[in-house]
Amino acid sequence: MQFQKTALGMGAIAVLIAVVAIAALYSPSADRSAEAAPPAQEAPQRTITVTGFGSASGSPDIAYMNIGVETVDSDVAVALQENNTRMEGVMGALQDAGIAEEDIRTSNFNIYQDRSFGPGGPASSEPPAAQYRVNNSVRITVRDIDTVGTILSTAVDAGANVINGVDFGLADRDSLEAEARVKAIEDARARAQQLADEIGAELGEVITVQETFGGAPGPYAEAAGGGGFNAALPISQGTLSVNISLNITFAIQS
Repeated sequence: MQFQKTALGMGAIAVLIAVVAIAALYSPSADRSAEAAPPAQEAPQRTITVTGFGSASGSPDIAYMNIGVETVDSDVAVALQENNTRMEGVMGALQDAGIAEEDIRTSNFNIYQDRSFGPGGPASSEPPAAQYRVNNSVRITVRDIDTVGTILSTAVDAGANVINGVDFGLADRDSLEAEARVKAIEDARARAQQLADEIGAELGEVITVQETFGGAPGPYAEAAGGGGFNAALPISQGTLSVNISLNITFAIQS
């Protein structure tokens, strides 16, 4: 009997120890020193951010122009028929001059009533006579830049009486972009180096680069009128620029 009591007593003590251990484990005040400590945060990297600019210029190698025919008549059907006839002649002349069919695209077509014609007017009691204007224009691409003046003259001689501008461009601007980009990188590095020298730091590696484009407008010419041009019109191509800016962040070290 004495042995049994002793065994029961020891069993009760073991159970009590287990309960205390479990309670200590889940207690808010329990020692959590065994848990992993959060990693220490590294100091933020020191950087310099600058904007570099680069520009490269070249001669245009493509041109775009809007050429059209405008007709006016009191009978809208007559105005439309005359416009169609003259416009067909203009488009045919353009193709004969070397403009591919796929490089001729309709850019504007409208018909509207115009009451600004006499006999009516501010001093007249009669209402202005109704007239109808028909305008049909095409946007053409000239891939032989040296023929721009000849193309304009050809269109006018064929019946075009509306020319809304000549825009010059670059069919392939990759080489100019590459040149401008190199200059922008050199400019950014020079700016960053100057700043680093002023603050007594050493310029490090490039962290980020962001590129943006810009461009100067191309040469522009416009004319309006009708027939009588027997020679190529004088057109100046000028030069075009490709501009690139780069926002570059450099690491710096003390």
